[in-house]
Amino acid sequence: MGSNQFEVNMSDRHLMALKIVEGPNTDFCFVLPKKDKITIGRKPHNEINFPDDHHLSNIHATFFNVNGTWYVEDLGSTNGTWIRLS
Repeated sequence: MGSNQFEVNMSDRHLMALKIVEGPNTDFCFVLPKKDKITIGRKPHNEINFPDDHHLSNIHATFFNVNGTWYVEDLGSTNGTWIRLS
């Protein structure tokens, strides 16, 4: 998302960690809290925010957990949200 590429690590069904593996914030890691919804974007009210990343929209995407399964939803961002499976 934005200028960063994330790697997803799952320690259990309810916790997910995002590690930035490529981009200007390489090696930052975020553990997503046990919440219904976590947003990512440029604005500071997002749980994960990168105010200087002009490839992110103000509120770019949301991560949410339903019964132990995590989902990502693009929130109509200008540049979209891509998932690379490898």
